[in-house]
Amino acid sequence: MVIALVWPREREPEYQGKKLSEWLELNRHGSPSGAKEAVRHMGTNCIPLLLSWSDYTGSENWTRLRSVLHRLPIIRNYVPRRELRAYDAVEGFRILGSAATLAIPELARRARESPHGTVRSLAIESLSEIGVSGLPALISLYQTKRLHADGVMALGGILAVGNRGQDITVAVPMLLKEWSAQRALSPADSVREKGFRRLLGELCASPSFVPAVAINLEHQDPQIRAEAAMVLGGIGNRAQLTVSNLVGRFDDPDETVRIAVTNAVQKIAPQMLNDGTHVEQIRQTVNQ
Repeated sequence: MVIALVWPREREPEYQGKKLSEWLELNRHGSPSGAKEAVRHMGTNCIPLLLSWSDYTGSENWTRLRSVLHRLPIIRNYVPRRELRAYDAVEGFRILGSAATLAIPELARRARESPHGTVRSLAIESLSEIGVSGLPALISLYQTKRLHADGVMALGGILAVGNRGQDITVAVPMLLKEWSAQRALSPADSVREKGFRRLLGELCASPSFVPAVAINLEHQDPQIRAEAAMVLGGIGNRAQLTVSNLVGRFDDPDETVRIAVTNAVQKIAPQMLNDGTHVEQIRQTVNQ
C-alpha cells in the first residue's frame, strides 16, 4: 500500500480581495500605485512566498529550446510563468524595502552557496532591491567573490543602492579600496577597470555619495583617507561642500594623504590657494 501525503500550498496573503501574486502581476502590467500599497500593507506576510518564488533555477530544456527556435516570435517573446513569478518576487522585495529585512539571511545564503547561477543572481538582485539593510550581505559577498561574476554583480548591487539616493556610507571604505585596486590594474584588465569606473562615475551623481566619501577623510586607514580625497577631487565642483573637510587634513600625519587633499582642493576650489591662512601649509605639502 502506498500512502501519499499531499501538503497544502502555502496560503497567499490577500488585500482587498486580491492575492499577492495578483497584485504583483498588476504591478508588472503597469498599475503600480495600488499594487505597491497592497504589498506594503501585507508586509512581512509576503516574505515566505517571495523567497519561494525567487528560488528559481531556470529551465535547461526551455533555454535549449529558446536558443534553437529564438527566431519564432511565439518563442522569442514567451516567458515561463515560473520565471515571471521570480521577477515579481524581486519586485516584491523592492517594494517592501527595509520591511523585508527578515529575508536577508536566506538571500545571503543563496547568493553564497547555491549551485544555480539563476538563484544566485536573483538573490543578489533582491538584496540590492531591499536597499541599505542588504548592503552588509552584498559587501561580504563582493569581498569573498571579488574575481567571480557574482562578486561583480554584488558590486553592481551596492552601486545601484547608491544610485537610488540611499545611504551607502557603510560600503564606501570598501569602494575606495576597490578604486585604489582598479587604478593599479594592468592594461589587460582594462575592460573590468572601465566597467568599475563607469559604475563609480554613475554613483558620483548620487546626492548621498559625496558626504559619505567625505566622512572617510577621517578614516583610521591612510590609504582610505587618500583615496577619499582623490575621489572628491575627481568629482570636482560638485564636491564644494567638502572643502572644509579637505582643508582639515592639510596637516595629516601621512604624506600621501596631504598630497591627495592638496590636489583635491586645487581641483575643487583653487581660490583656496590664495587664502593666506592655508597657503604656507599647501606649499609645505607640495614641496615635501
